[in-house]
Amino acid sequence: MIQLTELQKGLLEKNILEITDEKINAETFYHVCESVFALIAKGSPDIEIIITSGGGSVEPGLAIYDLLRLYKGKKTGIVVGYAHSMAAIILQACEVRKACKHAELLIHNIRRNDVSLDVLRDSEKLSKLREEMEKDQKKHYEILSERTGRSIEEICRKCEEEIKLDANEAKEFGLIDEII
Repeated sequence: MIQLTELQKGLLEKNILEITDEKINAETFYHVCESVFALIAKGSPDIEIIITSGGGSVEPGLAIYDLLRLYKGKKTGIVVGYAHSMAAIILQACEVRKACKHAELLIHNIRRNDVSLDVLRDSEKLSKLREEMEKDQKKHYEILSERTGRSIEEICRKCEEEIKLDANEAKEFGLIDEII
């Protein structure tokens, strides 16, 4: 586990959790985990989750999504700046999803940067990797479809476009509920 900074502890005292890592990774998950446990110890109060992130790894991101979804207090997610990729998925764990007027959101199909040449040279390994990625992408489509009310086909098309949405476009598409 990581140690929370004094700033993070101060925010938690005010029931504010921040996810401001440029790239969501295992360290981000541990930070959120420790923060959520501290909030549970306080009786699971309603919280605000401030998000500014360029996204990141699928596995830790989905673990954060699940952890927040299971948290018993009401969660209000607030995008300040940007919530790209996995950060936009994490936002969907919140009952209330807000974005600042000049914030932007981005959804797209997942990527894997850790693919070795061995995998690319072996058709069986490559096929297995593709299956794993399709399975993870399906999870993203389902989360986004459920929260936006859009069909899987519409979500798939929007992910293929890979266009940054301003707050108005994100609200119109159903990724957020309110512009602040």
